[in-house]
Amino acid sequence: MEVTLPGAVQPLIDAYLHALEPLDDHFYRVYIYGSIALGAFEEKQSDIDIVAITLGEWSPLELKQLAELHARLIKEHPLGRRLAVFYVPVGYLGCMHPRRNGEKIHFPVAHDGKFSPSSRGELNAVMWWIIKNSGIRLLRKAKSSRNRKRYCAGETDFPDAGYGYWMKRGAFAINFASHHCIAST
Repeated sequence: MEVTLPGAVQPLIDAYLHALEPLDDHFYRVYIYGSIALGAFEEKQSDIDIVAITLGEWSPLELKQLAELHARLIKEHPLGRRLAVFYVPVGYLGCMHPRRNGEKIHFPVAHDGKFSPSSRGELNAVMWWIIKNSGIRLLRKAKSSRNRKRYCAGETDFPDAGYGYWMKRGAFAINFASHHCIAST
């Protein structure tokens, strides 16, 4: 289902997606979640919450490009400082406390007008639930081409059943986060 973003947000999202194009090989999916996805966006106070599901490792040059694109968006767009983006590796889709070899992983994060190339981020079950149930997909990498389908609600590529959360005091990865669940479409 096609959706319309709030008018004040649309130019920022268009500029953000355009700015990502040189780094296109790193992106698998990009979703809006939070107040926009839930229909509760307040122009004067809400963040613009995004999760970018990424592929591969980032080089220092690519991380510099990400930092520069966020700095440019802050300068050029009134809401740019409120763009909050987690760049989460695809293998950690649905995880709340992602770890590699027993240590918390770090990934790029933009929040409160600042970009960090290596942050732990605050991934949580509510965020993943919103993405699964109400998330707005901004970008989808097609299997055989770079075709994108933008601004679609209810098409988040998570399976319809078999997931759970709030089990074992919430300290687990959501069951729908396996690679076979996201490799479709």
